[in-house]
Amino acid sequence: MIRLLLVLIVVLLNLHPALMAADDKFPKVYDTQKIDVPLPSPEDAAKMISVPDGFRVTLFAGEPHVRQPIAATTDERGRLWVAENNTYAERERGFDNNLRDRIIILDDIDHDGHFDKRTVFWDQGYKLTSVEVGFGGVWALCAPHLLFIPDRNHDDIPDGPPQVVLDGWEADSIRHNLVNGLKWGPDGWLYGCHGILATSLVGTPGSAESKRKSINCGIWRFHPTRKEFEVVAHGGTNPWGFDYDENGEMFMINTVIGHLWHVVPGARYRRMYGTHFNPHTYDVIEQTADHFHWDVKGEVWNEIRKLGVTDTTDRAGGGHAHCGLMIYQGENWPRKYRNTVFTVNLHGQRLNNDRIERHGNGYVARHRPDFMRSKDPWFRGIQLIYGQDGGVFVLDWSDIGECHENDGVHRTSGRIFKITYGNPKPPQHADLSKLSDLELAKLQASRNEWEVRTARRLLHERAVAGSSITEAIEWMTKPLEKYSRPYRVHERLRYLWCMATVGALDEKILMQQFNYGDEHVRAWAVRLLIDLHGPPRRDVVDRLIDQANVDRSGLVRLYLASSMNELEYVDRLAIARGLVSFANDANDRTQPLLIWYGIEPAVAEYPELAVLLISQSKIPLIRQYIARRLTGEIEKSPKSVAKLVELLSETSDCDLQNDVLTGMGSALRGWRKARQPDKWELAAARLSKSNNERIQTLVRELGVVFGDGRALDEVRRIARDGKADTDSRRQAIHTLAENRPEDLFAILKELMGNRDLQHDVVRALAACDDPSVPSLILNQVARLSPAGRSDAVDTLSSRPKWALAMLDAAEKGQLANGAITAWHARQIQSFANERVTQRLAQVWGEIRETSAERKQQIDRLKSQLTNDTLRESDLSRGRMLFAKSCAACHTLYGAGGNNGPDLTGGNRRNLNYLLENILDPSASVAANFRVSVIALESGRVITGVVVAKTERTLTVQTQKERVTIDRSDVAEINETKQSLMPDGLLKQLPESDVRDLFGYLMSKSQVPLPELPSE
Repeated sequence: MIRLLLVLIVVLLNLHPALMAADDKFPKVYDTQKIDVPLPSPEDAAKMISVPDGFRVTLFAGEPHVRQPIAATTDERGRLWVAENNTYAERERGFDNNLRDRIIILDDIDHDGHFDKRTVFWDQGYKLTSVEVGFGGVWALCAPHLLFIPDRNHDDIPDGPPQVVLDGWEADSIRHNLVNGLKWGPDGWLYGCHGILATSLVGTPGSAESKRKSINCGIWRFHPTRKEFEVVAHGGTNPWGFDYDENGEMFMINTVIGHLWHVVPGARYRRMYGTHFNPHTYDVIEQTADHFHWDVKGEVWNEIRKLGVTDTTDRAGGGHAHCGLMIYQGENWPRKYRNTVFTVNLHGQRLNNDRIERHGNGYVARHRPDFMRSKDPWFRGIQLIYGQDGGVFVLDWSDIGECHENDGVHRTSGRIFKITYGNPKPPQHADLSKLSDLELAKLQASRNEWEVRTARRLLHERAVAGSSITEAIEWMTKPLEKYSRPYRVHERLRYLWCMATVGALDEKILMQQFNYGDEHVRAWAVRLLIDLHGPPRRDVVDRLIDQANVDRSGLVRLYLASSMNELEYVDRLAIARGLVSFANDANDRTQPLLIWYGIEPAVAEYPELAVLLISQSKIPLIRQYIARRLTGEIEKSPKSVAKLVELLSETSDCDLQNDVLTGMGSALRGWRKARQPDKWELAAARLSKSNNERIQTLVRELGVVFGDGRALDEVRRIARDGKADTDSRRQAIHTLAENRPEDLFAILKELMGNRDLQHDVVRALAACDDPSVPSLILNQVARLSPAGRSDAVDTLSSRPKWALAMLDAAEKGQLANGAITAWHARQIQSFANERVTQRLAQVWGEIRETSAERKQQIDRLKSQLTNDTLRESDLSRGRMLFAKSCAACHTLYGAGGNNGPDLTGGNRRNLNYLLENILDPSASVAANFRVSVIALESGRVITGVVVAKTERTLTVQTQKERVTIDRSDVAEINETKQSLMPDGLLKQLPESDVRDLFGYLMSKSQVPLPELPSE
């Protein structure tokens, strides 16, 4: 009775107006969301959540006590620290400078699933995305800063103004991809996430640019005492959450291109768009999950507010967008959920659940039934964490919009729910900070991971503060110095992590762990040896090299590959010699690439050792990539390529020959000429006699680049040989076009009449600087298929004089109506030739309308494209129009290109969204999607996005293809602020076609293409 009375007094005091003064001074939040769906009360919203039998959902907190909860953590007393983000604004505005974000503390004193006390800790935040506690204060991400707010006496009042720990986080162009996700790792580092929209250059305040690290999507970490910042892994789209399994393995959540990724230091994962910083990455690691949470061929991502997701997407998991990740290791939920992955599915309004399993050298995630669902249309889950008693907190942003906020922001709402099973046991320890060092060390053996992590952090803090903690260290050291039974592996790992954080681990203890039977212990021995402060000792490196030769565990070999990024180049190659001897790793999803990322910078520095590694490798990708890397340096280091040629001459292994030649060919793609390596002719003569047709082809292609006249004669012969197979002739035409011999036009003119080769000839003619090209093409254009006519217009749009001839033909009706698309029109306009531009306006029309004209067009189409009109759409014809106008860059229902965003899940049900992006695509475009106009010395102009650069070549994504250009052929590059998607896309379409195209874009499922008459 006394306890209940005390709780009541605390609650009443907490709600007293005098104690709410801080809220009175806080800038008043306001809503811009147009409400057409009733907002349920927080209590009713909790009742709208369904969970499996035995579970219960309580409203832990709701507005007005919490608003816009974007992140949360817990302290040693089990209190919930919540970051409220009010400054996030509409897409056009970005963030609201007049508002402020804050950190509040919610305390459930009587452990009934509802907060009893609320404290505002700090209310001067801006762009606040994350909060974490530790080391005598609170850590907060407020781009461009990582802040530390001191509170060393733990009275919940800041001791002074925030201290800037890191700066350089991009804060201007990034919105929902902002830096986020603070969480302590098992190694004592503070980890976080970063999105893809812009690049941050991060370092400690005042540090020079050369001392800073670049990141634009991936995982990073910061050491709280060493003040060191590192990028852990690159890739993803908008990672917004991560967690660690029972073995300390890190998994991050993502969106759009896959949802779950096993995070390994040094890895480079698939990006939604753009390229990795290192131009020699070559390929990327795919997601860990073996499934997607949506129907990749039929999902409509943002229809849930009006129509809900499709049945197939509902069964798959509810949608592409995920926020927050929790691997449950609490002591309240049933055992079957332990060590499984939970994430909030934003549009599916649920919690997805995946099972993680060891697979190959890493992991795979399998789909399990969804765990929780909400019928509240306002539910926008954003994070979930388990607390002191094992119950799980789910943060609800509470809005009917999505992260892009095209329809306003609802700031005055926000909820936090708690999901528990049965009646949770009250915490054994109300405040872990009151425990002794030894008691905290003993908690490393607890089944309650919340206790394990919190106790480890507290011991870390005490060690940093100068406390001896000798008794705790002795307790944890004993089990590490001897073998222990396998079932105690997790306890052993936790002692290792805790000892590492307090600085009590040495190389001797860690190298002893290589004798332990469990692979996770050995893998962590590798990781922690690399993480010890300072470069690894010689005996440590030698032991890692030995381990790479003998360890039978793929997981240990995975982390040995990861460790190479921290070693000297010679040592990297030594470790790689062991790793590439495991043939079973050749087809692993991660291992070959991780080995490559580690050895890549060493290959150019030590080419002889690299060539030796090719001969020893049982992993084809490593052989290909080493050959590619060395051949790319042929002008600077011809002897390295000569070593490759020597290897080709000495070996009779066709697979090895194929891999080396493939790598060499990839390196020289786009080169017109390269110096011939020593002894190439002898090697080529021998290889040309191979029974392997691919080896013969590769040798011919390389011979052309190396200036071998006989090879070029052979290519000419194949192109003209009517008895040769069509694919070989097409490849020969492509090779000739890339190398541009003097008789190229004559050969192409001769082959123009061959219907099987016409399309290839038309494309190749773009490489010819001959005034009769337009007449040659236009005389044959009627015989071409629709795809061939499009290729013809591509070629004719590449030079000003040719474009004039084409526009004349279009005016006369020689070209079909609509053959010249908006893309071609922009290409022609990019010539900046007054005569050509005027002619384009006369024949095709103006490209760029004024703002007033665009608004007028948007308003007109809004009035035309009503629901009734769209219901009359011919979806099959709409699909055909999409294939013609959009599919080169965009995917819809699994079909199309990947040069722009996949539209399957775009905001396609929103007509305003579609019209704004189609009619004004360049209004807001990321830097790595901007178009460049590249004028070649030959007079040809190529328009597209530069997606990769080397010292010798540029790789450009045009509307249809990726083109690799020799830099010596480039006369001028002009970067624009335009999107890859052109203006005026709808200009040449009649109203019925516009209706059909929009009908298909807004459709809920794939439809068949219309039957076309045969040619």
